[in-house]
Amino acid sequence: MEMKFHIANMNKIKLLRVSAVSTILGVSPSAVRAMGSRGVLPMTRIGSNHRRFSEDDVLALRDKILEDLEKTDSFYPEK
Repeated sequence: MEMKFHIANMNKIKLLRVSAVSTILGVSPSAVRAMGSRGVLPMTRIGSNHRRFSEDDVLALRDKILEDLEKTDSFYPEK
């Protein structure tokens, strides 16, 4: 019973292409591919070996990057 619920939820996961992830994170497509290959950003491969990234994972990484930037002095312009 619990397994059916889990599978139903998996259908709601939005998978993003490299180009979309690149836009969201503000990095090049090659940087996105490298993050996927190195395990920094979890990915899956579909069809003809195309990379796909969970929207939730991408947004979580973006939020972590922004949080880390806010902790550094260089994030804020000098007054």
